[in-house]
Amino acid sequence: MRFSRQRTLRILAIAVLCSAWWMRPAGAAPPDIIVLLADDLGATDMGPVQRKPGIVTPNIDALARAGITYTAAYAQPACVQARTALMSGKWPQRRSVGAVINNGPQPLPSMVTVAERLRALGYATHLVGKWHLGFSPGRHPLDQGFDTFLGFEGITPDYVGDDPQAPLYRQRTRIHNTGNVTDTLGTEAVAILSGPRPKPRFIYVSWTAPHDPLQGPLSLRMAEMDRNIGRIVAAARPDSLIIFAGDNGRGSNAPLRGKKYDILEGGVRVPFVLRWAGHAAPGRQVATPASLVDIAVTAVKAAGGAFRDSDGFDLLNLPAERGVYFKAFYGDPGLGVRRGPWKFYRNYLGQPLQLYNVTTDRHEDRNVAAANPAVVSQLNALLTTYANALND
Repeated sequence: MRFSRQRTLRILAIAVLCSAWWMRPAGAAPPDIIVLLADDLGATDMGPVQRKPGIVTPNIDALARAGITYTAAYAQPACVQARTALMSGKWPQRRSVGAVINNGPQPLPSMVTVAERLRALGYATHLVGKWHLGFSPGRHPLDQGFDTFLGFEGITPDYVGDDPQAPLYRQRTRIHNTGNVTDTLGTEAVAILSGPRPKPRFIYVSWTAPHDPLQGPLSLRMAEMDRNIGRIVAAARPDSLIIFAGDNGRGSNAPLRGKKYDILEGGVRVPFVLRWAGHAAPGRQVATPASLVDIAVTAVKAAGGAFRDSDGFDLLNLPAERGVYFKAFYGDPGLGVRRGPWKFYRNYLGQPLQLYNVTTDRHEDRNVAAANPAVVSQLNALLTTYANALND
């Protein structure tokens, strides 16, 4: 039987509300949830792998000291895939999500977003910044679970002033930006956090920084974003769940190999920090691979609901042997998986099998597949399972 999207969402709302009684600790109020996503920020820009000269981020660093740093965190190789994974909690290459393989087309309008799941749990939902998942009816953020939207369709705007090639919208209406775009987005998030709170809030701040063209030094764009993150954290309730991550690597990611659009480490390894007072121990570092697909299930669980069909895991309880999966871009048949210390590729960049211990070989120079047949067999089987699941 085929269900309409509206009926499906009603069923989802009933399911998550019915599950809430056992997911949330007795007497605990649901926290505000704030997700901060940087655009084209890899793990070699501000860490944890390496920090580029001149990059100073005291407010993001403070979040890390107050919570968890995921030292082996992954996004997807480009913007649309990364945002689909974050919003859906599923691998974006799944047919049921939209088979998002390249940087478009956007996912299906029927994709159920984390905003829809949280709204069903009684949250007010707000998107500030870059959407990049479609503006046509059914795909617009206001049709995908968000109560309010201030931001951009997808094209990166100029950093200062109004950009007619990348217009700013409030809800569905074109407006004109004045001043610095990063400040505009920060001010909007602070205004939401400073306003009345009849409901717990989910705020997704999808920065346009530090996407190229930088129109200035990287250090300046990072400083602007970091300053505004400091403003947001100061305005937030102390018990808020705050997650900061990047969406993919930049053009230069040494000592990691690869760049944006690659599923090599340089294309998909990103900074990733979680702060949640009373739930995440300060200063903790987690080496288990984490992923953007984990954000949705973590948020829903924190809100008191259940997300049982996610490809992700609760970031506070990552299974040690979980796999993080990747599909190559632009017609390359390659697949990849990271599990434990291993990164394995099948039919990627013209090579049938590649295996790297990325804890000791960060640049992926030494293909040790021939010396580790048991590991290759296990990870090859995982990739087969993953490939089959994409055809759901």
